[in-house]
Amino acid sequence: MIVALLFALKKAIGCRCNMAVVLTLGVLAAPVPIAAGESSIEIDQAWVRATPKGANIAAGYFTVTNRSSAPDRIVSVATALAGRVEMHSMMETNGIMQMRPMEGGLPIPAGGTVSFSPGGNHLMFFGLSEPFAEGAQVPLTISFEKAGRIDVALNVAAAGASGPPEKAQTRPGSRSSKQAEPFFTHFCGARLMANVTIARVDPHSAEVRVQLEDTQENPLSARSVSIGLSDIAQGGPARVGAAPIAADTWRALVDVSAPSNQTLTLVVEFGGNDTVELAGPVILE
Repeated sequence: MIVALLFALKKAIGCRCNMAVVLTLGVLAAPVPIAAGESSIEIDQAWVRATPKGANIAAGYFTVTNRSSAPDRIVSVATALAGRVEMHSMMETNGIMQMRPMEGGLPIPAGGTVSFSPGGNHLMFFGLSEPFAEGAQVPLTISFEKAGRIDVALNVAAAGASGPPEKAQTRPGSRSSKQAEPFFTHFCGARLMANVTIARVDPHSAEVRVQLEDTQENPLSARSVSIGLSDIAQGGPARVGAAPIAADTWRALVDVSAPSNQTLTLVVEFGGNDTVELAGPVILE
């Protein structure tokens, strides 16, 4: 069609047009990619939990909204404070949460919103250059297929936070009639990671499920796992033995008190004197 119009124009005005002009017009007629900053990408609720001293792994979250009429895709994420950053998804199989890296990036539909949140899509930071301190910010560059690079800052919340720092936390006595959602967090140590899900069973007990992985995200088996959960103001928690429900996944029913900030302790035994202990705050509604 373009060639026919061009020759018609040449005949009408008597000008000389060569094939280079035809190719140039053909290129101009093709769809123009959306330049960086023109896709109306919005990043909100960007946060990460504080990490303990010595931890070299962390998880981060944010919400991305594409207000453009064209779909886009997150192709990579990076920060100067970690060796690498990966996008992960959480999949539940037979009641077991498993973390898997996303292959090929993450599509963001036109006019759609995608959330990175505890228990779902999330970022994993590997090789931290320094601990993430509560109240600080973590610089992050998110690269999109069409929108280009967008720089954001993740606010560092408390280690056991269930949401970004500005999000109101549930306090004792403020629990609504709606059933509390399970609390999900990552425990990250020098030798292993643990995906932890805590769900209320009744007012006096909660189920804790722990899925173990090594630092390369491979399933990790252990000889035994014990779990302790106690109010953060009390002393060390009384630990109970967990039962294996898969080679890398363990379950325990623990006694709890009223909704409050809790301390969760995991003791993972691999055999002999080879034992790893992880502990951190969690929020139980």
